[in-house]
Amino acid sequence: MRDIRRRLRVLGKTFPPPKDTGPERLSAAALTHLSEEELLLLLDISEKEKSSPVPPLSESESQAVEAYYKALEFESRQARFI
Repeated sequence: MRDIRRRLRVLGKTFPPPKDTGPERLSAAALTHLSEEELLLLLDISEKEKSSPVPPLSESESQAVEAYYKALEFESRQARFI
């Protein structure tokens, strides 16, 4: 039994657990790629979504959303290769 535990311990060190690639981590990593202006626009969009009906997005807000989705896609691809 001790031998099995020792082997499991050695294998555990050899193969570390995979990194967390949950949606919260990917989202947080994607936000690091955005500019301060894009982050502020996303915050404004989030506030607008609380109202009903949701007003249409401006061009700069649409670009901020697009930048966020591109960064999220980039982080998702990076997470697959880790």
